[in-house]
Amino acid sequence: MLSRVADHLYWMSRYLERAQHTARLLDVTLDMIPDRSPAAVARSWETLFASLNVTPPDDLPRKPRHITNYLAFDIDSGHSIVHHMT
Repeated sequence: MLSRVADHLYWMSRYLERAQHTARLLDVTLDMIPDRSPAAVARSWETLFASLNVTPPDDLPRKPRHITNYLAFDIDSGHSIVHHMT
C-alpha cells in the first residue's frame, strides 16, 4: 500500500509542477505584452507555445484573453493548468 501511495504522490507532484511551469511562463509573457510591438507580441506567443511544446488550435485568436483561457482553463486542451490539476 505504501508503494502505491508513493506512486500517486509522485505523479501528483509531476502534474502540479507542470501546472506551475505553465502558469509562470504565461505570467511572464503577459507581463511583457504592454511594452512590446504587435510583431514582438506575436513572437512571444509563438515562443510560449514552443516552450510548452503545445500546438495551438488554428482557430485560437492570438489575443491575451483567449490564450490565457486556453492555457489556464480549457480542460479539453490537455495542456492547461486546470487539466494538469484534475
